[in-house]
Amino acid sequence: MAEASSSQRVEKSSYHHFIPQFILRNFGHKYQPSSKSDKKRKAKRRIYPGDTLAKGIRLTGPSVALVDTNVAKTFGVQDLYADAGNSADKEHIEKLLSKLECSASEIIAQIRSRHESGGKLITLCRGKKDVLRKFLFIMKYRRPNVRDKYACSIEDFEDTEKEALQKYMQHRGFQRPLDVWLDNIQAMLEIKIGAGREWEEELLQKAYPPDALEFIVHTRLFYLPFCAPSDQNDEFLITENSYGIHEGPRSTIADPYSGRILITFHTEYHTFAHIAPNLMMILRSFLLPSPREDLSEDIRRTRKMLQGFNISMHNFPERATSFLEDLPVTKARNSYSKIVDGRVVLTRVGSALKPDDKFFFHIFPISTDHVDKINMILLDEAWTTSLILFKNKRSARKTLEHYLSLDPLNPSHGLKLIFPGTESLRETYFRNLEAAVKLFDGNVLAAYRFDDGTPEGVLTRDEDQLIDLVSQNDEVLQAYYKISNKEVLDRKDFEQSRKMLKLRIKIDTWTKGLDEGFRDKVRVDLLHLYWELPPQRLWIFLKRWRFMINGGTILGQRSDVHDYTLRAELLPGPEDVIAKMCEIFLPSHLSRMMYFAARNHLRLIDPEFGVVRELNFDEEGARRLEEERGLVFGPQGSICNCGM
Repeated sequence: MAEASSSQRVEKSSYHHFIPQFILRNFGHKYQPSSKSDKKRKAKRRIYPGDTLAKGIRLTGPSVALVDTNVAKTFGVQDLYADAGNSADKEHIEKLLSKLECSASEIIAQIRSRHESGGKLITLCRGKKDVLRKFLFIMKYRRPNVRDKYACSIEDFEDTEKEALQKYMQHRGFQRPLDVWLDNIQAMLEIKIGAGREWEEELLQKAYPPDALEFIVHTRLFYLPFCAPSDQNDEFLITENSYGIHEGPRSTIADPYSGRILITFHTEYHTFAHIAPNLMMILRSFLLPSPREDLSEDIRRTRKMLQGFNISMHNFPERATSFLEDLPVTKARNSYSKIVDGRVVLTRVGSALKPDDKFFFHIFPISTDHVDKINMILLDEAWTTSLILFKNKRSARKTLEHYLSLDPLNPSHGLKLIFPGTESLRETYFRNLEAAVKLFDGNVLAAYRFDDGTPEGVLTRDEDQLIDLVSQNDEVLQAYYKISNKEVLDRKDFEQSRKMLKLRIKIDTWTKGLDEGFRDKVRVDLLHLYWELPPQRLWIFLKRWRFMINGGTILGQRSDVHDYTLRAELLPGPEDVIAKMCEIFLPSHLSRMMYFAARNHLRLIDPEFGVVRELNFDEEGARRLEEERGLVFGPQGSICNCGM
């Protein structure tokens, strides 16, 4: 019989781990049956004596359950490369990947052994360090979510780089985005990272440039500390997608055609990779403080400048900071430099780096607070997954309770938010974690927040404090009834006022760094638009403006307007006086008068505004005099412009 052609040959189905088994085994134990019936039950699940089992929380199925799972079939997917190229390509990639994993597993085993024996210092040659760096990026790049990004036609590719990818595919002759992904993996596995920079140019030629650049940045602009909990009762949970999860802000836009949310810019401050429940590799960005290097004023100044530029690229720069900036880690020392007076000084003549250079890594003990923060980041990204592994029940319960009870309104973290299209999955995930805590004999209710990036997304689910304050103050309530000509508070008016405040804040953010004359014109144009809206909405907007100035209302990390406790004494304002006599103003002037009454009142009560004490004829005096002139002869006009 003739041999079947390669196109007719049935390929062998394979199970691909996206977290390697040599890592998962560190979370497990060898299975030894406790009885014949136990052995029989496990055999039905294809678990046999000697298999490595890990304890897990199963989040899918008929109910949440604590399970023992065989690591041989855990955290992986069947046929990861199905439909991703011809069998020869896939076989070649699997051989390259197997070789990389084998090398990485030997290095990681040495590191773990050193840690288990109480050692705090790990020495690696440049080659072994580079093996680890390549391994960490490949594990991140071949995760299912990255594959899924490319698993479509170019017409359906949903990313801001669609046009660039299409041109690259035409240039290289690729038919599908998935072919690009597979070719990238092969190029990254084949590249030999050297001490110089030649390999970077080679990779940029062989792989899709944006992804090749991500590999280079991952290798050059992050340093690798090892971290272990200082408290032996603490541990790192490992989630299905934890290898490659990063900590850092993302900025997005809504596609005007599809309505989908696209990431326009993101910053990776830390990326996580487990070794064991009590040991983790963490890649830390060079943008963050490094105590030893920051002793050099030139290095510190350059780092701060680059960090500031990166932050400025986000929609809300003031929120684009790191949750783990104070992580107590430093860069590894090396054999070609030394510390002199607290500064790094090269010991080698010239700047050439060599293959036999050595690097000295510390294992840094980290506090319970930092362990909790890392686990919170991992848990917050695990909502699409089905399994969480742990080693110790008590530690797992404490971690889940801490995460679920975390205040979702705290702007320092941006965790536990529910976005459009994720409502069902996210809420179910939180409910399942609550059920898991009960299985650990605990009890906690999840605190989370809905956030679709628009004011009404919060208002439809959360009580608006401003509505409560207005309803409880009869004088203010009557002003609303009068200006709106309504007999009840209309929630839509309050929703729209949030939109108005959000847009006003974003205008300042979007125009930051542009000519101040242009920025002022944009603000004035927006204000004139607001004057054309129903006057009760501007009336509410002015109250929100006053609360914001006094720290009660902020724009959150996800572009939502939310309130801290609003102070009732700040609710009344001069806009109420205008509202109560609204019938004496022409409709076209009513909102303008309310605005200037509120604005000028805020200026008059500001101790730093205008001529409020003895006037000196210096720059400060000139500034105050100009403020006073603007108050009297400003754009509000005179009595002739009041609209009565």
